[in-house]
Amino acid sequence: MSFRILLVLTPLVLAACSSPQRIEPTYDEHLESALLGTWNCTLEAVFPEGALMLSSTDQYLPTGKANSFGELVFHYSEYEDKIVYSVATSDSWQVVDGNLLFTTHDARIKNISHPGMDDILNIEELFPEDVSTASRIQELTGDRLVFHVDKEFLPVECDRADI
Repeated sequence: MSFRILLVLTPLVLAACSSPQRIEPTYDEHLESALLGTWNCTLEAVFPEGALMLSSTDQYLPTGKANSFGELVFHYSEYEDKIVYSVATSDSWQVVDGNLLFTTHDARIKNISHPGMDDILNIEELFPEDVSTASRIQELTGDRLVFHVDKEFLPVECDRADI
């Protein structure tokens, strides 16, 4: 009888004592790891009424938090002046199925070229809190990131700032 118990217990003991299997990171975890750090990004959009350009420095932290600051420029076709805003956001991020999911918790947008216009149109009020977007990551290398926010716009293009 003890021989049978030994036969049953031996594989269990050996399995328990063997080294644990290494768990490989998922594709999304690889992308998240590659995103960590600071990026200089630009987004441009042209539409019949004019164009906009956003240039920002975006920092992706391992905690799933992100910070962004930069400049948003609107150029309306019927006006010669450009309207320039400073932009700063506090966000959270993660990668799911190859998509960059981004939630902006706090956005600070200040008109720096025509501050008096904020009395007429305060663009910061147009951005509700906790707005989420999903963007398809098209390219991610050690020094370049490209993702699409909206099919109406050109992709966001970023170069690593902390190389």
